[in-house]
Amino acid sequence: MAESATPPVVPQAVAARSPLFRAFFSDFMRNRIGPGTFTVIFGAVVDDPGAPFANILQEEAQVTMSWAQLKTITTFFSEIVEIIESETGQIALPAQITEETQTRKESVRRNFRFLRINKP
Repeated sequence: MAESATPPVVPQAVAARSPLFRAFFSDFMRNRIGPGTFTVIFGAVVDDPGAPFANILQEEAQVTMSWAQLKTITTFFSEIVEIIESETGQIALPAQITEETQTRKESVRRNFRFLRINKP
């Protein structure tokens, strides 16, 4: 008889805030994928009238997580977006996001091939 794969039970924990904790607004992000890790860098578009470019992408923080955590957080976020949209209507994405979907997917595939990340 085959054993069923059951996910590990996460014990209850007490929440504590790190002295490095900070809150900020983010309206852009970029990411990096590594062998078993995913890093997302959050930032904000800031206006600097004296700069040669009107908008500056100011990076604020980065979070690196395992692929399992990436999948978990993606599931949670998808559920939250689904609930918000069921209550308020579809959230519109900037055209650039939807137009660049294929380009982003190809970039991720190239990175995986470069890192020689294969299926287990």
